[in-house]
Amino acid sequence: MTVNLISQLGEWNPQLFRELKGRLKLRNIAIAGVLSVFSQLVFVFSFLQRLPLRGSSWHRYCTGEQASDAHDYRYRCLTDLYGHPQFNWQFWWTHFCPALFSSGKICRYSVDFC
Repeated sequence: MTVNLISQLGEWNPQLFRELKGRLKLRNIAIAGVLSVFSQLVFVFSFLQRLPLRGSSWHRYCTGEQASDAHDYRYRCLTDLYGHPQFNWQFWWTHFCPALFSSGKICRYSVDFC
């Protein structure tokens, strides 16, 4: 099956077939994959650092009532029984997804994922 697909590709577009045959090596694919995963992990961890820490009373991603100032987008941090703040994950994702997809153009259909 794979041989037939490759031979059909060579018949459809011989120049593309030669380019893929010459440059599509396992080493190049591995380097691109490792760099992609590493950069995405750095990006995710940088966004995770924006979440409120234990003991925070006001933060952008908390779930309590909004601050009294109309232009202040901070919310009171509600905590669970262990003192960890409750996050508004939907709001966090509305900032994370567009930034991730627009920064590296990782996904062609980013609207479907967010």
